[in-house]
Amino acid sequence: MTGSRKPALQNLMLNNMSENIQYHNAAPLEISGRAFENTATPFQRLPEAAAAVVPEKVQHLSEMSAGLYIDFCTDSTEIWARLELLPNPDQEHVGFPHSVDLYTHDRERWQWTGILREMKRPLTEGRLVAGLSEQEKNFRLYLPHAGKIKQLEIGIIEGACFYQQKADPRLPVVCYGTSIVHGFSASRPGMTMPAQLGRRLNTPVVNLGIAGNARMDPELIPFMKQIEASVLTVDCLPNMSPDLVKERTIPFITAIRESHPERPIVLVENIVYQATHGLSDKRGGWGPKNDELKKQFATLISAGMPHLYYLNGEGLLGTDGEATVDGTHPSDLGMMRLTTAYESVLRPLLA
Repeated sequence: MTGSRKPALQNLMLNNMSENIQYHNAAPLEISGRAFENTATPFQRLPEAAAAVVPEKVQHLSEMSAGLYIDFCTDSTEIWARLELLPNPDQEHVGFPHSVDLYTHDRERWQWTGILREMKRPLTEGRLVAGLSEQEKNFRLYLPHAGKIKQLEIGIIEGACFYQQKADPRLPVVCYGTSIVHGFSASRPGMTMPAQLGRRLNTPVVNLGIAGNARMDPELIPFMKQIEASVLTVDCLPNMSPDLVKERTIPFITAIRESHPERPIVLVENIVYQATHGLSDKRGGWGPKNDELKKQFATLISAGMPHLYYLNGEGLLGTDGEATVDGTHPSDLGMMRLTTAYESVLRPLLA
């Protein structure tokens, strides 16, 4: 945070419908949480070239703005947003996963501040927070993790300063995975595991969760090889069968390792499905996949692959069965536990 007062970005101001509110177009701002710059729109996650190559579902889900965020500074006493979503026939309900989620830095840590309520499709306008002091503060606005953005504007009180915070120049942690990483069951964008992880570790984190469609697809390899990251985590087992784990793990990891010889890669086991605690076969569904991943990991280590790490699945969500919304997808409590598990293996790698 700076102590100097900087001019508002007048060239980004759009027409506003709310009295005394100046809106700033988010598209030209520096949007953090992306692994690629050459995307079709600022709010997508895979490069434009991927659309012709990757499976259709992967492309569809990558157009959701999961994990993207904007850091800015203002002395406005209110923060507003105007969010227009693209049509999505797969999701008729529009709730907080489609909203924008605001945090404020209090000089020590990020604190939740407000959310755009009463979500509508396609357009929602509203106040995220009021009653702020006139002192300049740093804000972080997380974009929807389950929605596709057509246009986003950030609103402040007329005459208040507004300027972009420089994006963190450090290489990000990149989390590739299923709906669990994507965060579909989180109540709001700031509660997804990658978002929490970024605040915990105070480092950039990229959410490459592809809900239901993270299978170490060969078509994705050329794009994964392009990513510059401090650490890559691969958490795909909930979308894969044991046979697919056996078939794809070594080619996928080996191809990425060839492009990035020194980068740490973390293989993550399948979570323990919570409903299986009461079944006679307590390892049903997840156990055989984890057994196969262990074998693939051991083979890679025996072949001399460096900087390869492993995160066991049994402790990812705790052992009390209270951490999911449906036995599989983490609740906010589950996301916090998952973040703690990821943090335990990532923090030493970033030291």
